[in-house]
Amino acid sequence: MINFILALSLLFSPIGSFASLPYGVTAEGFNEETLKSELWPLAEKLSEVTGINEYYVLNEVFGELHFRQVVYETGWNYNCYADLVCYGPYDFLTNPLAKGLLIHELGHRFMNNTGYVWEDMAYSLGYYEGDTYIHVSGFNPVTYRFERTPRGYPLQGAPYEQHGCLSPYYHTYQEDFADMFMNWALGGFSDDEAGRLRYEFMDQFVRDNIDLPTDLQIDKHPYERLLIWKEQIQ
Repeated sequence: MINFILALSLLFSPIGSFASLPYGVTAEGFNEETLKSELWPLAEKLSEVTGINEYYVLNEVFGELHFRQVVYETGWNYNCYADLVCYGPYDFLTNPLAKGLLIHELGHRFMNNTGYVWEDMAYSLGYYEGDTYIHVSGFNPVTYRFERTPRGYPLQGAPYEQHGCLSPYYHTYQEDFADMFMNWALGGFSDDEAGRLRYEFMDQFVRDNIDLPTDLQIDKHPYERLLIWKEQIQ
């Protein structure tokens, strides 16, 4: 049985980083320290939204997570998928251009958990400068089709966009969403109107669609959730 006073201190005192892998997270093939550093910003952001402590929040939002890295000795490219399996010739988490890639994949999982397809999303991000419409991403009301741009990010490409613009996957709402989810967690949007639109869209989407157990809804006071956790882990 967890010590109640310890649990209380964990809930109301920010820990700054994980002492161990977050609750419910397992891994093989990854360096534990780099994996903890990769996941911490997302845990911190989701904790801010839900009021659930950083150590527990990934498990409450996603359930159990198992990350697996398969390292091979040839080639130079690395790939990760929403099933959290990654392939590459080295530990890609040491590459600054790959920063946030696992959060990107969890963005895919977050959207997949909603069950939404494009018709359910149908977002349109853009603004006017005088009479000129500036499209950012999503449904373009001028061309009447989905169009993605790098507007809203400090730079085009990695680490802000995990697929380059020449990738056949770049111009899909799934990759656009996963990149926005990643930059929402990492604070990676540009300081301009396009960045503000992307941030506001993702922040509202997460808040509207976060799937917590019914007894841990985010309208509960943190102390109520602590009592629930205490009952569950005894």
